[in-house]
Amino acid sequence: MTKGTAKTVSLDELKATPPKVKEVRLSDEGLKETVLQIGKREIIVSEADYFSDMRLGQATNDMLNDPLPDDIVQGILLTIYPPLMACSSGDLPNHHEITRMSKEGLNLWIKSARDLNKGESWFKGFESIEKRLQEARDGLSEAEVMEKEAEKKD
Repeated sequence: MTKGTAKTVSLDELKATPPKVKEVRLSDEGLKETVLQIGKREIIVSEADYFSDMRLGQATNDMLNDPLPDDIVQGILLTIYPPLMACSSGDLPNHHEITRMSKEGLNLWIKSARDLNKGESWFKGFESIEKRLQEARDGLSEAEVMEKEAEKKD
């Protein structure tokens, strides 16, 4: 599709298909994998392998070389996106596209990645980042997020 043109779709196509686990399996190399169906994307999440850290570094570099326009979302995604890329394959969104994924789809992907890679340091601190991402989606500024967190501690 070229820029500036619209595609006509049926009402059935507009109905969102809920994200789901399509299959759980072992790869040919003996790694546990979870196949996800998120929208029209099939994403394969697996246990870490020898090259996972290299994929993590590449995803980080990609984000730094082509930053998102929103600094808050960029900062949050620097914590989420590279670990997801490190342990995923298939029809993967780039770091711009991931910001348009459904909340349910992204949560399923994160949960699957964390479940298969519990021992990896990539996912430390995800809970606070997930809260910040949701608050950013809800339109809160960084100052409002910090204030809200301080209130919870009191």
